[in-house]
Amino acid sequence: MNTKNIAMFIGTAIALSVLGSTTPPQIFEEKSIILFQGDSITDGMHGGDMNHVYGHGYACEIASRYQALRPNDLLHFANRGKSGDTSSNLVERWSRDAFPYTVKENGYECAMGLKKGTSLTPDYVSILVGINDYFYYLENLPQKVSCEDYEKNLRRLVIDAKKANPNVKIILCEPFRIPTDSSPEFCRRQDVVAKLAYEFNCAFVPFQKLFSEDLVKLNPNTHYWFWDFFHPTPAAHFKMADFWINSVDSFRNTKRNTALLPRAKLEEDSYDWFKRHEEIVKKQRSLDPQIVFIGDSITHGWDANDSLRGNVKERFEYWFGKYRPLNMGFGWDRIQNVLWRLSHGEMDGTSPRVVVINIGTNNMMPGQKTPFPANTPKEIASGIVEVCRRVREKTSDAKIVLMDVFPRGLKGAADRKYAKDINDELSSAIKKLEDKNLVRLNLWDKYIGDDGEIPKELMFDTLHPTTKGYDIWAQALIPILINE
Repeated sequence: MNTKNIAMFIGTAIALSVLGSTTPPQIFEEKSIILFQGDSITDGMHGGDMNHVYGHGYACEIASRYQALRPNDLLHFANRGKSGDTSSNLVERWSRDAFPYTVKENGYECAMGLKKGTSLTPDYVSILVGINDYFYYLENLPQKVSCEDYEKNLRRLVIDAKKANPNVKIILCEPFRIPTDSSPEFCRRQDVVAKLAYEFNCAFVPFQKLFSEDLVKLNPNTHYWFWDFFHPTPAAHFKMADFWINSVDSFRNTKRNTALLPRAKLEEDSYDWFKRHEEIVKKQRSLDPQIVFIGDSITHGWDANDSLRGNVKERFEYWFGKYRPLNMGFGWDRIQNVLWRLSHGEMDGTSPRVVVINIGTNNMMPGQKTPFPANTPKEIASGIVEVCRRVREKTSDAKIVLMDVFPRGLKGAADRKYAKDINDELSSAIKKLEDKNLVRLNLWDKYIGDDGEIPKELMFDTLHPTTKGYDIWAQALIPILINE
């Protein structure tokens, strides 16, 4: 080896050493016991000795980093994932293979100081299960698990874990597909995990975002990250470990803002939420929209022809038809619904000139059909900023038109002030993005009359626009479209 090659070898070795020695955040207390549970994705062919103790996947990556780079924390990790398991299988073996589980790996006593046969109750448990429930359901196999039973099973796992160890910290991981699976049957199962994470105050790892957004940006060939129906490659497992650590660390260090927790359908309405999501994902592939509208019922109303609003759909075509518009408005949606939709295929593969965002007004109210809190103006502003950031991740060139939360309610009413407070908070929060291709649009002076009230001919219920109200919105957007 000549001098040049030796220098290159040494330089590469130093670089790799630096990359591989970044100390992970301290998310576990000293001497904690951390258990990974699930199916084959977690299993990773883990075996009975210290060469295979954690398997060959994300669980191994996480355990190895912490034990190598935080050796004085004396952390105990275990992998009890089992290939082929459903959530029903986890329930069946939970009391003997999780709470507690038994040390059975050869060499563990020498390396970790615990005798083979020792019974341990975890301080942390990470659960990733559900893809087999779904696959068996699709194939109508005897092992199939319905979405309703999937929720019951996960709920029981969490409750039983807390009974065994009231101080246990639980990490719920979202099952995932690549490419994104927008079918309602799978989407509902994913949302079950987010729902229970909120309900039981568990850390939530939204793996679908990692696979459907982050990884395909690094390499768009999905087989680089998935080698079959649902198994990640070694490269994907490496990224899963980083994503898992960051998600748990973020949950630990951040005051919970429910507006930032991605959720699917939260309220009952007169349309099929999941079906609309699936249709939008399919439509965007062929439409190639130049303008995209993202929001709640105010945006969804562009599709309406009814006695309250008028013939809005025709006005939408009149104003925006030539721009191949795509309406991603969903009645009842909150910020967390939009974040979920963006992580599950909406806007993927699109290159719009303009994206119009109008979201946040529903976050002012507690959930009606499901228990969900109202958010503070500051929390809502943070959520709106996160929507803008996520949209920018989807499209680097589009002009983002961020609508101030529309005025609502009567003059002097609490909800009118609430909406104004959100917009005031947004003024400082949006600066953090430093997005020069984002503009805010405030239409309060257009919708509020001289007497301080909102005329019913503009908003029939002091919230949702009529045809005349939508015309006002369109007239404010057209100059922006023309200039793009």
